[in-house]
Amino acid sequence: MKRSLFAIALAGVLAISTTGFVSGQSTQNATCQCTQQECLTGQQPKAKKDGKNVAKANKGARKGTIKDGHHGGKGKPGDRNYIVADPAALPQGATDFLATYYPTCTITKCEKDGRSYDLDLADGTDVEFDLQGNLIEVDAPKGAALPADVINGVLPQPAVAKLTSDGVIDQIESIERGRNAGYKVEIIKASPDKYYFSQAGEVITPQRRK
Repeated sequence: MKRSLFAIALAGVLAISTTGFVSGQSTQNATCQCTQQECLTGQQPKAKKDGKNVAKANKGARKGTIKDGHHGGKGKPGDRNYIVADPAALPQGATDFLATYYPTCTITKCEKDGRSYDLDLADGTDVEFDLQGNLIEVDAPKGAALPADVINGVLPQPAVAKLTSDGVIDQIESIERGRNAGYKVEIIKASPDKYYFSQAGEVITPQRRK
């Protein structure tokens, strides 16, 4: 009888211990993301592959943000590193042009690099001058044409006559001075949409323009 009671008591103790172990294991696994081997050895759980990929993507995005800026970064091919310039320091030729053709327009942006000044005017016109103040390019606001006085003041008379006879004199959106003092004229929605003129105002083909 005593032996039976002892066996029953021993079985109860073993049952309680086993239940406690199983219960403790379940609780641990519910709150721990590591494997059984990592729990037993005390190792830190390994980072998930998805987390690594996200971290790499975020790092790449940060690098791109720094790299692709307009000022100082590589940016797109052909981008130039402009710095903010004081409009009061513009060369005389530039200030004369603005006073003549855009007397009421304020300068909203003035930037400079090693080759030229780039200006934005309040009406949306964009003007570029070389460092000596000579006009390089003038662009009308988006969807608009250049004023007649600008066209007549910048282009030689033969060029103006040609554009007038072709019926596009009031559709000129930009005039650019070539490196060898020729002119490139872009037209709004016309065919041809570009004209090239020599310094004297004669029509030339793009192949002859240097």
